Amino acid sequence: MEECSNCGRAIGNLETAMAWQSHIVCVDCWRRLKSESSNPDRDLSGRTIHTKIVGVTADDHQDNIELLDEGEALKLVREPSNPHDRNAIAVEISDGDALGYISRDLAAELAPAMDAGQYFKCTVTALTGGTDEQPAKGVNILIEQTDRPPDAPPKPGCCGCMGCLAIIIFLFAIGLIISELKYF
Repeated sequence: MEECSNCGRAIGNLETAMAWQSHIVCVDCWRRLKSESSNPDRDLSGRTIHTKIVGVTADDHQDNIELLDEGEALKLVREPSNPHDRNAIAVEISDGDALGYISRDLAAELAPAMDAGQYFKCTVTALTGGTDEQPAKGVNILIEQTDRPPDAPPKPGCCGCMGCLAIIIFLFAIGLIISELKYF
């Protein structure tokens, strides 16, 4: 008898064990997890995901990995028309050069959230491989949900709205006018 890796309940002989992201789960947990992952309104805020980029040996990805540094920001790019996976999420350097993809299982979870307007930032946490024992280079990354696009400019003003910036500029202009009036 197997045990559900999600809830810990024993999976009986009359029940089918299901696979979910490389784990064996019961049918109830599988349905719940599948429902949650396909819900674009699911709130992923505050969640951090440590993973690695897949497909790093394809095309010129190994050459592009040579250009990376730990702590570098990367771009996550949705590819809904990808013929191999409609949930595909490419990982790119800021100039658009490809590094690989998010795993299929993780993309199935993040793609609906990205399509619904949630933003995620991606950072290199470690560069692996490139040795005699492991010649192919790999990239470990951290993915975090954010409230704004990762490449958006910093928020201006005190609270980030353009209204506050306009008020600051207006008050500065009034100050200049008043200082000029003192001389008349």
